[in-house]
Amino acid sequence: MKGQLVLGITGGSGSGKSQVCKLLASMGAHILDADEIGHEVTARGDVLREIEVAFGTEVIKPDGTLDRKKLGARVFSSREDLETLNIITHKKIYDEIEKRLRESGSDIVAIDAAVLKTTRLKDLCSFIIAVVAPINQRVQRIMQRDALSEERALDRINSQPTDAQYAHGVDFVILNNGNVETLNRRVIEIFETIRDE
Repeated sequence: MKGQLVLGITGGSGSGKSQVCKLLASMGAHILDADEIGHEVTARGDVLREIEVAFGTEVIKPDGTLDRKKLGARVFSSREDLETLNIITHKKIYDEIEKRLRESGSDIVAIDAAVLKTTRLKDLCSFIIAVVAPINQRVQRIMQRDALSEERALDRINSQPTDAQYAHGVDFVILNNGNVETLNRRVIEIFETIRDE
């Protein structure tokens, strides 16, 4: 991990973090997606059991796997439930990301994580970049991506920090308002600035 440049990409659901990460990947960055890693971690037997104890059998499908839709509906409409899930999963996700950083062998790694600033993940980063976007565009993106109703999409957004909170105290902010050319230019500009430092 010595000499490795680690970029933390954060922002709310539907802000376009994945889009920014795709651009960074095309410039040679290795991407670690905290959501994806979280899915792998929550599929483990030991973690599933903890989730079942905390949330009940209704969040477990008959085949014994996690019912992400039901769990999502619970945690994105209750701050308390979200906090409980975070207590179960955050340390395990952090440990897995730290392990993959060490094993990646890549000079530049980007960690895509909505919860980056409020967890120990921020301590792994050389720079933190917040991706923000107008709320109506975020709602549309979430509805299309996850096949959710407008109400559920808003629940998800409201369960997360505001754009101002994401942008506070970071190294760079990217406004992703749907203009692909502007987004590309901004990502390239930040990437070149970071590499020159």
